[in-house]
Amino acid sequence: MAVPSAPAMIRATTILLLCAAGLAACKGAGLNPQTSPEAPSAGAVAQARYATSVDLDNGGLLVTAPPAGSRPTVSAAQADAMFEATDAVQGRHTFSILGLGLVTVAARAERTPPPSTTTTSPPPPSTVPPTTAPPPPPTTTTPPPTTTPTIAATSTSTSTSTSTSTSTTAPAPAPAPAPTTAEPVLPSYRHRLAWVGIVWGAAETCTGSTTTHPASAPDTTYIAVLIDARTGHQVLVYRSGGRNPCGGGTRSPRVTEPNELLSVAWQPVGPSSTAVRIQIPACGRYYGWTQIPTTGTGIADQVVVAVPFDPRCGSTQVQSQLIDQVVPLGPGQTLVGHAVIGPIRALQTLPTS
Repeated sequence: MAVPSAPAMIRATTILLLCAAGLAACKGAGLNPQTSPEAPSAGAVAQARYATSVDLDNGGLLVTAPPAGSRPTVSAAQADAMFEATDAVQGRHTFSILGLGLVTVAARAERTPPPSTTTTSPPPPSTVPPTTAPPPPPTTTTPPPTTTPTIAATSTSTSTSTSTSTSTTAPAPAPAPAPTTAEPVLPSYRHRLAWVGIVWGAAETCTGSTTTHPASAPDTTYIAVLIDARTGHQVLVYRSGGRNPCGGGTRSPRVTEPNELLSVAWQPVGPSSTAVRIQIPACGRYYGWTQIPTTGTGIADQVVVAVPFDPRCGSTQVQSQLIDQVVPLGPGQTLVGHAVIGPIRALQTLPTS
């Protein structure tokens, strides 16, 4: 067997030393290059998985491709239904993506205090406010649609007819669960396998004016819904920071626990009343109602409640409540259809393929 020459042995030893000192030097340039995280785009998800790393607020929220062979317990269809029924994405958005990814939320984003409530003011959830309704839903920057069948759609119901008996037949609403005094501890997302839905490209609603910002604008707000892929619980909403289009400088990222919007069963109080009776799940609250088209020329009334994905109120009691001005007076009540019960599609505009 030939013995290597001294110069050859010296070259081989030098290469080994270089590899030991810097392993990256031995990988070779251009082999499996890592993509730099970037803002969400319509092409970030392929085959229901994140193919491109997404970064919001310089590491505030980081989503990377899931490990090879990852098998979520929650299916893509289940995650999509939860994503579209989240109150934080209610309304019209130009772009929307949903995929499986490995998610990290920075601790600094979790500790961000809530923004001032004086810069934005959303419209009420329904154009026909009930007389027994609780306070309006949490502040969002998404205006409600006016022509699509959502809880914020304009109603053309004949329920605007005056009633002389509802004031005497409608009792006061059931008291809401007492709020907790301590701030809830948010679930920790550190390299967690999760379904991540992101929407952006919505109009900003400011006090006294509405300004629409294109998706490429620096102040575009991204709203991400995080759903644990193995349990379907510990749902979070991450709202990106940036320049406040309503004035007042910049706004910090926010991490909150959202609600799921559910269509619930309702029963008319009687032909002499325009009210209906509903049952609200524990820790939930009435959100709004609207009319949605059905097969043919029919119309159905949809009554919606907001219920936390992960209730923390400490109560299991179902609340009974009367909602006024939902059905017409008299025998016309029998002509009003009932909407399908369950999660609604609050997100209206999805990206085109």
